[in-house]
Amino acid sequence: MPGSAFLIVGGEPSPVPSDPSEWTAFVAGKALLFDLESGGFREGLRYVTPPEARCPSGDNILFKSASVRGDRLTLVTETEVLSLEWPLLATRGTLSHPWMNDVHHALALGGGEHLVMSTGLDAVLRLDPSGAVTAHWYVGRGRVWDRFDPDKDYRKVRSTQPHHAHANHLALVGDDLWVTRFQDRDALVIPDVREHPGFDELPPNLTRHRFPAGPHDGVARGSLIWFTTVDGVLHGLDALGSMVRTIDLNRAYRHGEELGWCRGLLWISDDEVLVGFSAYRRKRYGTLADRGRARARMLVRKGTYQRELPSEASRIVHFDVSGDAPRALREFETEPEGLRDIFSILPISPRPQ
Repeated sequence: MPGSAFLIVGGEPSPVPSDPSEWTAFVAGKALLFDLESGGFREGLRYVTPPEARCPSGDNILFKSASVRGDRLTLVTETEVLSLEWPLLATRGTLSHPWMNDVHHALALGGGEHLVMSTGLDAVLRLDPSGAVTAHWYVGRGRVWDRFDPDKDYRKVRSTQPHHAHANHLALVGDDLWVTRFQDRDALVIPDVREHPGFDELPPNLTRHRFPAGPHDGVARGSLIWFTTVDGVLHGLDALGSMVRTIDLNRAYRHGEELGWCRGLLWISDDEVLVGFSAYRRKRYGTLADRGRARARMLVRKGTYQRELPSEASRIVHFDVSGDAPRALREFETEPEGLRDIFSILPISPRPQ
């Protein structure tokens, strides 16, 4: 099967059960090499954040969403941006900044510049090659420095939850930056982001495109930009934000069970797609689960903690979406390979040896 090699990016869970707040649930960033033809996995990369860039009172180390630009792969931990040679996975540089907390995604702009989604501050940061912030865009409520302290090192803060927006993914569409916001169930559009000066407060006239549940991803395919929502639905929007096509992956299953946390999307042909589903985790805060898991069954809460949700194993699913209803062709569990939360699926060409 040509083009059957992929990189699966996520986190290696702690061998010790974590507390319900989940901020110490992962011990390393992990990337698996996956062959769709054979169904085989092997480790591609394992990474641990150095002590100077993480919280001393307990940390959570994993890779979140990844991106590729030319021969460079960009990976993020919660406090770092890693630049690697692609597809050889050799590290070429690391950036970090005190305003990085719960980083979810980064894009390389060229010339050593990066756009970074610092979810813990609900802010997009533009970094120069030295790691200095040259612009920032705050996408939460109110003003950023009324809520946060610009002189504080947020890499040393375990969590800034609850997040106003929980902005989580970046997609460049031409010169415009689309920013998905989980809590607000939308994607904001920052125009001409390379030249945009940034803002401390969200402008009221900024274009936004809404979703029925919490969105993730933002993958261009042909004339559409595709998003997952965590309830297992794919949404194809055109560049103007009109919803052109919706694919409900839940229709591929008859049993009616929830599929897991849907995040990680890769089209491998016009009719086939790989999608990641991560096992549900405990959440200290109710709002994220209430709004994002629109189809999930809620169990009784005790105090401020939500009990464990029923879940499937973390896995990659290969779908045929050519017909009226999607068909699940094959499923591949990642947890036996030491990767639980899945954030990105990337194609590898040529296949690494």
